[in-house]
Amino acid sequence: MTEKKISPIRVILFAVAFAAAIFFITRGIYKITNQDPGYYNLDTMPDEEAGLYASGITCTYLFEGSSNAIKQQKKEAEACYTGSLVRLYKLTDPDKEYTGYTNLCTISKNIGKDVTVSEELYNILEDAYKKTALGQNYSVFAGAFYSHWRSILSLEEPEEFDPVNNTEEKERLEELYSLLTDSQNFKLIFKDDNVVRLEVSDAYLKRINDMEESATVLDLNVLREAYMLQNVSQDMKARGFTKGRITTDLGLYVDLGDYGVGGYTTYSVENGKAVEKDIVPVSKAECMCGFVSVPVSDRTDLFYSVSDGTHTYYRSPFALVVPESYSNYVGSAYAKAGAETGIVNTAYRCMMLYGATSAEEAENALDEIKKGPASECVWYAIK
Repeated sequence: MTEKKISPIRVILFAVAFAAAIFFITRGIYKITNQDPGYYNLDTMPDEEAGLYASGITCTYLFEGSSNAIKQQKKEAEACYTGSLVRLYKLTDPDKEYTGYTNLCTISKNIGKDVTVSEELYNILEDAYKKTALGQNYSVFAGAFYSHWRSILSLEEPEEFDPVNNTEEKERLEELYSLLTDSQNFKLIFKDDNVVRLEVSDAYLKRINDMEESATVLDLNVLREAYMLQNVSQDMKARGFTKGRITTDLGLYVDLGDYGVGGYTTYSVENGKAVEKDIVPVSKAECMCGFVSVPVSDRTDLFYSVSDGTHTYYRSPFALVVPESYSNYVGSAYAKAGAETGIVNTAYRCMMLYGATSAEEAENALDEIKKGPASECVWYAIK
């Protein structure tokens, strides 16, 4: 029998290949387990009751130190961020109640009754009510209106039901808006010990029932994300997490205090598309808001355009679609301010500018904006 001979070259090649495999496996495991200094997007933990609480919201944070130190810091930061975000989402949900929470939905279901809420929600409602009283196209009582408007935005072919093309929808939205803007229909009473009482007229409730519209009354609508981010950022800063920023797909940006100089891309709207206009620096502790009529991220839902044969109108979740806002005069609006103003007031002022339907109205909005702490504010408006 002929003896098989093993080639030394093959042995050497096998040894080299085996060593290389061990190296790459070890390197892969190291890269997975080792945490180098740098910027990380914080992960959020799943919540069975509110599966979409973190949708479209990102916290980017700078971690420094050894791998073990970064792992521990990241774990603590993610726990703080997740806990705050879940809590604020549940507190501000207008349509659903959650175990252990008294939220907006709870109050809307208890019209005419005293409801004890958390101090956090009490302060949010008090601020939203003050903004509603200003009468500048924002209302915390827009539950039925926004529920109907969002139902149109979420359709596969929303153009068919847009008020430009659908007379029935036009008349329905106009009536809902008329009910919403009648100050006799709503009152929110604030009492001691974080007690609130929502009062709604019988005439409003009867008409909403006859129209088979949502019974939801309280809804923070355009400012909901801003209230969430303002409180989440306060929580994180109180825990010492300041080297980060929180951003949302719909245009909000909050620096936690020590993130450093970041960049916010602004867009104009040209031929139905978002065109990059400028990159605005956002420094430590500043916040910025931008509302654009067309998508500027991968999130394309809730946006569409419709034409009446003469003009093209761009629909988005930021605009009230009523006769006063059909013109879409402002294609995009931006506002930047310091920590003293805060993201809620920044978003509110941006909303005022975005909702302008003419050059004169836009100028009036800017004049109103400048009555605030203009020394720390920079404002942008691009038609």
